[in-house]
Amino acid sequence: GFIFNYDKVTGSLLATEDKINNMLVASGGIQSFVLKGMGKRYFFEHVKTIDSIHFFLALVKSGNKYSLYKRFVTRYLVSDSRNDGIIQTGNDYNEYKDANQYYVVDESANTSTQITNMKSKDIKALFAPQKEKVDSYFKQHRDDDIDEKFLTGLINYLNQ
Repeated sequence: GFIFNYDKVTGSLLATEDKINNMLVASGGIQSFVLKGMGKRYFFEHVKTIDSIHFFLALVKSGNKYSLYKRFVTRYLVSDSRNDGIIQTGNDYNEYKDANQYYVVDESANTSTQITNMKSKDIKALFAPQKEKVDSYFKQHRDDDIDEKFLTGLINYLNQ
């Protein structure tokens, strides 16, 4: 048996038999895969409406309304510490920084839109045809932060 893992830095699917030696799995022929970990299942797939090269994590999957996908974008940042004797700036360590991207796919129109700003006015503009339902959801969750959990709830609400 193989054990599979997803490298979010490179966006590659990895496989191992012995947990020591990893192999890169050629992703060209793979449409989707499921990983299990920490009691959850993670569904990854190629979404041609968005981009046929990268894998996307399906947060909400719908056959005829809205789907929500997440693309892991992780960058390696080299330390940029600077100390001129008076002021010290930057970090004295290297780090990986996540800047994940979210995409909404309108399954009925076969279109996708990247959510570039997690601001209420931008999200409301994206779902302008569903204005009443969107406003209702925002009213019910007015104290919630607009984040991945909020978006997932909104898409599920719109798909009802």
